[in-house]
Amino acid sequence: MCAAELGIKVEKFVDGTYEFKSGGITRLMGASLENGSARWLCGNKYATFEILKKYGFQHMPRYQRYSLGTINEARQDFLARNKGVVIKPSGQTYGGTGVTVKIRSMKDLNKAIFNSLAYNNEYLMEDFVEGDNYRLLFYKGRFLNAIQRIPANVKGDGKSSIKQLISRENERRAKGQGLFWLNPIDIDNDVKQTLHNRKMSLDDVPAKDEVVYVRAVCNHHAGGETRDVTNIVHPSIVTDCRSVMGIMGITLGGIDIITKDITKPLADVGGAVNEVNTSPALDIHDRATSMNVLKFLFNRPDGVEDVHS
Repeated sequence: MCAAELGIKVEKFVDGTYEFKSGGITRLMGASLENGSARWLCGNKYATFEILKKYGFQHMPRYQRYSLGTINEARQDFLARNKGVVIKPSGQTYGGTGVTVKIRSMKDLNKAIFNSLAYNNEYLMEDFVEGDNYRLLFYKGRFLNAIQRIPANVKGDGKSSIKQLISRENERRAKGQGLFWLNPIDIDNDVKQTLHNRKMSLDDVPAKDEVVYVRAVCNHHAGGETRDVTNIVHPSIVTDCRSVMGIMGITLGGIDIITKDITKPLADVGGAVNEVNTSPALDIHDRATSMNVLKFLFNRPDGVEDVHS
C-alpha cells in the first residue's frame, strides 16, 4: 500500500521475495536487505552476543549456551544464578517461538529447555532483565523510529475466564478491528507459564476492567501490540544501538532492548540489548516510517533524516 502511494510498482517473485520498480531502479527484496552472512549472524543469538562482546559492547544480559548433552551443566548454572532466567533457542527462530521467560523453578526450567529444543538443538540461558521491551529502527545509521512492544493482554469483564477472553479477543482481531498488524493470541507454553508465574490459570475470571498480560514474550507474531516512543528515547540509547548496527554491519535493522525507563541510559537502570533483527517488520512501525524507508531505498530526495541528528 505504501509502495503504491509512492508510485513504486511491486510484483511478487518467489519464496516470499518481491520486485520493486521505480524511476529506473529495480530492487529484489525479501524480509531483509542484508547479505547472507549478516542475516546468519543476527539469526544466531549466541553469535550476536559473542561478536558484540568481542568489540566491547557491554549492555547485554549474562548468557551461556547449552545443548541437550549439557543439560546437567545448564541446571547447575541455573541453581548458581539463584535468580529468574530466560531460555531461548540459540538461533534461526523468530516471533518469540521457543522462548520462556522469568523461570524460577527446576521444573519450569526443564519444561522450557525441552520446549526450546523443539526449535533448535542449542539454547541460551540468560539472566531475566526487568523492564519493558522496545525496538529501535535504523537505516544506514539513521535512527528512524522507536516503539514499545507490549505483550498480548486481555481485559476482564468480571464474568469470563481468561481462556474465553482470549477467544473473544482473537475473534475481534480476525475481523480486522483495531490495529491492522495484531495477530491472534495462541495458547501455548509461554501463555501457560506467564499465567503460572502470576499464580493464575486459563480458568481464572479477572475482575471487570482488570488487564491481564497473558504473555511475557512481546513479539507481534505472538499477539503483541505497540506504541510509539520515538520522541522520548534517551540519546545514549540511540548511540548504543547505532554502535550495535555498526558492529553487526547492518543496513536496515531493528535493535530490541529491555529497560525499566527508555528516557534514561541503559547503564543507569540495568537495561540491555536483547536481540538484533535484520527483518525488522516495518508494519509494526508507523506508516510514515515505512514510507520513508521506501524513499531511502529508491533515492527519493524527500526521505526523512535521522530523528536525533
